[in-house]
Amino acid sequence: MAGASVRPATDVICQLELEDIKPALGDDLAIQLFRIVQDALSNIDRHARATQFTIKLAAEAETIFLCIADNGRGVQQQELVNPKSFGLHRMRERALAYGGRLVISSRPGLGTRVEIRIPRPDQHAANSVLGKED
Repeated sequence: MAGASVRPATDVICQLELEDIKPALGDDLAIQLFRIVQDALSNIDRHARATQFTIKLAAEAETIFLCIADNGRGVQQQELVNPKSFGLHRMRERALAYGGRLVISSRPGLGTRVEIRIPRPDQHAANSVLGKED
């Protein structure tokens, strides 16, 4: 489904860039990535005032890369650290639970970019056997 566009009823344009990841992610990780996307889309809908967003899922050499980016109003630094920003905290916790990290970059008026990198399940298992885990 690489490069598919969806125009929902809200007139917000969604660009999907999805790779067929081999080996498969497994149900638990796939559900957590779905939940991260769900939280990000909820934030876009409620706060961003975006007219378009992109969701990208790709396999890198050692990580699974998920990026959700919009062209909305952006996020202020204080919003990123606000303890009441439950969606942001949930996204970070979900990434950390799989040994990953979440980075949010934003500039006022230029949108927000949420990037998640999680070790590939096959890489994580290989590192465990070799004793390379942090």
